[in-house]
Amino acid sequence: MIGSLWNGFSGIITHEKAINVEANNSANVNTIGYKGSTISFQDLLYGSAEKGSGVTTDLISKRFVQGAITQTGNRLDVAIEGDGYFIAKNEAKNETFYTRTGDFIKGVDGTLQTPYGLKILGTPVREKELILSDEKFPTFGDIYDKFISSTTIINKEFLQTINTATTDYHKTATDIRTSGQGFKTKETVIEDVVELLADYRAKIELYEGSSTVKPKKSTKQIEKFTFSDIQKGVFFDDNTLSMVINNKEVVQRFSKNDNPQEALNKFADKLSKIIGIKATADDKGSITVETMVPGRVDLITYAALNSTNAFKEIISEATLGEGKGLVDSSRDALKEGLELANAKFIELTDTIRISQEETLNLEELQLNPVTLNLYDIQAGELDIQDGGGIYISNGKNKFLVGKLETSLFRDDNELEIIGESLFKETPASGKPRNAILRDKIVARS
Repeated sequence: MIGSLWNGFSGIITHEKAINVEANNSANVNTIGYKGSTISFQDLLYGSAEKGSGVTTDLISKRFVQGAITQTGNRLDVAIEGDGYFIAKNEAKNETFYTRTGDFIKGVDGTLQTPYGLKILGTPVREKELILSDEKFPTFGDIYDKFISSTTIINKEFLQTINTATTDYHKTATDIRTSGQGFKTKETVIEDVVELLADYRAKIELYEGSSTVKPKKSTKQIEKFTFSDIQKGVFFDDNTLSMVINNKEVVQRFSKNDNPQEALNKFADKLSKIIGIKATADDKGSITVETMVPGRVDLITYAALNSTNAFKEIISEATLGEGKGLVDSSRDALKEGLELANAKFIELTDTIRISQEETLNLEELQLNPVTLNLYDIQAGELDIQDGGGIYISNGKNKFLVGKLETSLFRDDNELEIIGESLFKETPASGKPRNAILRDKIVARS
């Protein structure tokens, strides 16, 4: 009789546990990242007669299955489509936790955190390339008031942003007055910069479609023309230096009483008025014609003094580079052109490689633009994009600052449950492994 009563009582107790589990599941239906629990039962047996003695709870376990992903619109909200977990750290206790919850915030110290102050770990920018005209101005401050470009590259190998700006070259450009040495008027200097800017932006666009190609720099066309009669001092009463560039003839006339070096210098000055051309004269009767735009071919079909053709020497042929080399060579030319206009130039390239290793090298993710030496004010719009890239935007510039990572385990059910959506590694769960190549991070969800 007592055994029968106990059998019934055990059923009531076990049924109560089942109700509690389902009630907790129902109560957390809107909890972000919550994993529901499942309860299972087993018979109680005793003695060799194998008489039943009721029922008990066998196991209460989490259901580690993909839940529904709902768009929230919040820029720091993310969801995981896959089996992985975000990695969070309690710095005070030096404890690492794992969570599926992706409602992140920017903490008071500028780092990416959970709403409860745990710091989210990921990959910060470890590859920075900063190109400057003036080291006294290493951030995108107010001095750089002319936006040039902001480009985001995302491929299977890396995330990258390239941001470029300059000071107002219209205000600082002046004549380059050294005759025979790339002489240019202020207007021509500005026209050269405009040409170089257009080329830089075009090369950025090409790079966007070939970002994984091995980098190779473009080269400039440089040709040297030697006028032998100047070297020999053979002149007529009236003399003509002439050159045809891109079907345009440039002519410099002088008499036998004029200084031939001055005539050669003035000829080089006229050539330098062509947009994107720099011509320099030496004291040996030669003019070197350099195309300022890397990879551009300028067709020089004729060069002569009177009826005597100049001797042509190819110093460098124009070749178009590949990958990031396209951008770098165009950037160097643009920087040089802006510096001729007495302007200041800045370009910052931030790169994060996508790790193929099982073990991740993780750090906290700093989001403060001043701390990151991006620009001089705290303002900026934060955004986590699909794939986990973290960006800060300020005006037209958008900077890559970090990347979310995820980890997975051999057996999720062996993770220690710390809270409804927080877990810890255990020996039975196995070590965390890189899951980002298997997971998909969905933005604003």
